[in-house]
Amino acid sequence: MEETLICDRLVQLIDPVKFRSGCLEYGASDDYSFENHLFEYENRNWKVLCLQPDENKFNNLRIYRRLAKLIDCEREDGITIDGFIKRTNVQEIKILLIKNTKYPSRVLSGFDLSKYNTEIVCVQHPHYSEKRSVENILKNNGFEHFERVAVSDVYVKPGEMFSGELKEKSPNENLFEV
Repeated sequence: MEETLICDRLVQLIDPVKFRSGCLEYGASDDYSFENHLFEYENRNWKVLCLQPDENKFNNLRIYRRLAKLIDCEREDGITIDGFIKRTNVQEIKILLIKNTKYPSRVLSGFDLSKYNTEIVCVQHPHYSEKRSVENILKNNGFEHFERVAVSDVYVKPGEMFSGELKEKSPNENLFEV
């Protein structure tokens, strides 16, 4: 069975007629213009704001992505996503992707999901304790786990853009939950 990439799955889940705004990707990376899903999103005229905490990865990213910023939201004294967005004119972020980070819960805790009408959150969890922290934040904001795609978990908050159906958990999915 061929592995589904997160970009392909998001394109399937989103109603393209209703998706008018953009997404934010924390931990974005790009070494050339056609390397990853950013090209796929831009090809559909989606606005993608890319944040990268690592300066070397950021230098490669900004060559091809004009909406890229060097920001570290994981440090205790770092700027939050909300702190950064307040300095922009971004009104809506329907999709939030968090990847290549040690502390996705720190990144997520600095983002107001309801203020930006976020409906889909994809997270790469580095370990189980971070997964639990992230899931608590998302559950408190009305999100439900939808599915796992490749190395990311997809969480949704049904709204105007999301075109997928929430699946029921099978009894086997709860075997390893604490």
